[in-house]
Amino acid sequence: MKILKIIQNKPDITQKEIADKLEITRITANRNINKLKDKGIIKRKGANKNGYWQIM
Repeated sequence: MKILKIIQNKPDITQKEIADKLEITRITANRNINKLKDKGIIKRKGANKNGYWQIM
């Protein structure tokens, strides 16, 4: 839920920035983001560098 709030406030946030905000490793942030993507809750739009997260 924390990740969703962060994405909602800043859709163009990177996984590294999410990890820093939550004080977790980037790998843990990546794992949690992948779970949200697998469940169809979020989706990445555009390129990795210039893209943004979309909450479905």
